[in-house]
Amino acid sequence: MNFSEYQQEALKTAMYPNIGSNILYPMLGLIGESGEISGKISKIIRDDGGTMTRERRASIKGELGDILWFMATVCAEAGLDMGNLYMLAERAVNNTHMTDLPRLAFKLSQQTAHMSMLVEQFVYGPNKGDMDVLAPLSTDITMLFTNMIDLCLACSLDIEQVAQSNLEKLASRKQRGVLQGSGDQR
Repeated sequence: MNFSEYQQEALKTAMYPNIGSNILYPMLGLIGESGEISGKISKIIRDDGGTMTRERRASIKGELGDILWFMATVCAEAGLDMGNLYMLAERAVNNTHMTDLPRLAFKLSQQTAHMSMLVEQFVYGPNKGDMDVLAPLSTDITMLFTNMIDLCLACSLDIEQVAQSNLEKLASRKQRGVLQGSGDQR
């Protein structure tokens, strides 16, 4: 899947206040979704003896898709092309592939935390609204993509299939008029 195209398709389902000038909403969503991945991995350790089950894999796949959606909207709000950042990440993965799920969850949380600090400075800091504050986001999102690719590989998933499944889920929700709301099963 071309992630520039994914970004365009994902944005067609965006429904939040001040789209195009509201990086706060998608960043908060990205933080929340990365926390959900950590929760799913903790349950693999606690309930499944550290072994990935089919059900956990499917659940993680859904959450990874949600992370991709929030990444797409953060990229759009920051004026970044998700496809270019994916290509950079794809090259890096060949050198850094990691399979330890808890460590990958830590990395995901660390990366989103760093991104949130940049967004906080952009929204609330002394240089409020200065796009230069967001310049490091391109590196952070590339690193987040690297981690996402590693998570997919560790879970026997393909990130492009995760993205495609996410778009299909969103198209179904849009058709049924349930894009807004809460819960994974709507």
